[in-house]
Amino acid sequence: MHDHNSIGWYQLNTTTNLGKKWGLHMDYNQRYAPFSGSLFQRLIRIGVNFKPSNKWHFRAGYVWVENRPYGDFPFNTEGLFANEHRTYQMAAYRHQWSRIDIRHRVMTEQRWLERTNSYQYANRVRYQVKAQLPITWKSGQSSYPYLQVYDEIMVAFGKNVPTNRYDQNRVGVLAGFHFSKNCQLEAGVIHIHQQLQRKQNNQSIFIHNTGLQANLYVQVNSYKKAKGK
Repeated sequence: MHDHNSIGWYQLNTTTNLGKKWGLHMDYNQRYAPFSGSLFQRLIRIGVNFKPSNKWHFRAGYVWVENRPYGDFPFNTEGLFANEHRTYQMAAYRHQWSRIDIRHRVMTEQRWLERTNSYQYANRVRYQVKAQLPITWKSGQSSYPYLQVYDEIMVAFGKNVPTNRYDQNRVGVLAGFHFSKNCQLEAGVIHIHQQLQRKQNNQSIFIHNTGLQANLYVQVNSYKKAKGK
């Protein structure tokens, strides 16, 4: 069984650097059904960052999600609003290939999904690879446009997960602009292919969400750098 939907996904990402290696993260997400204007998901993610080098980045934190019914097959059979609480751990690695900046990210999540009278626990692991190509860029330049593509696959696991553990895959193509080292804006097209962790009439349910994605990244340095460094 398949359900095709148009979506709009808007995201604000903020990082507050407390020092050269430590920092705080917060991102806020909203997903809409664009033609009706109805909101079907809100997400707030907070975390603590640790960056031992320019290539490695680690984070751990907490996520709150509010899911609202949309489309032909809502997440729960009752078609009700449902909260989700998560803890997560992330490891990311970046490297250069010619002029392309390539980033790999692995995230593990511990999820508490609201059901009618209780919460159900599940685990999920995610892997994302992202490539960013500057359109016009010179060494040391902090303001420039770029193109970006990414793919992320998610797999659920644990005793409360059905036999088919594929969760979803996200693919995006975006164009963006670095206004400075501390601010960038990007927008483009995203497609999400998702299999719900339930069945209807003994048939698997696949969701196809396609639409606009827009992301704003802001970074604040709350410490003073030593002179000459």
